Amino acid sequence: MTTYQNFSKPNKLEILQKLIEKSVTKGFDASIGIKYTYISPDKVEASLNINDSLHQPAGIVHGGVLSAIVETAGSVGGSAWLCEKEWDALFVGTSNSTDFIRPISTGVLNILAVPIQRGRTIQLWEISIKDSHNKLIATGRLKGQNVNSDKE
Repeated sequence: MTTYQNFSKPNKLEILQKLIEKSVTKGFDASIGIKYTYISPDKVEASLNINDSLHQPAGIVHGGVLSAIVETAGSVGGSAWLCEKEWDALFVGTSNSTDFIRPISTGVLNILAVPIQRGRTIQLWEISIKDSHNKLIATGRLKGQNVNSDKE
């Protein structure tokens, strides 16, 4: 169950909820199994149960999965902030830098995304991925652009 906090614009929140629901039931998030537990304009928390489909040949979680987590958690945060600001814009990642700290093969990944900088055109989010013992597995930064959502 996802908790949405600190949104003062109910109509925009409904749009965000529909986007998240689509992503976790049919989109990329569904394919890797990420579950959002908390979404606000200032923080995103999520978790992911590790399974064999996320492993690389050596039996550890593939680095691409960790990079994808950085992208998706930061994107949800950026979108939540735009939703609260009531800007008719979409947040799209433009740069993803992920550092792999330690390998992991089993268990749960806990994800936290927080903003570093948010502005009219650009946002920068920092994402940490930890194991169930609070040890850092990977950390990353997602830079993204606020793109006008007009379809003209």
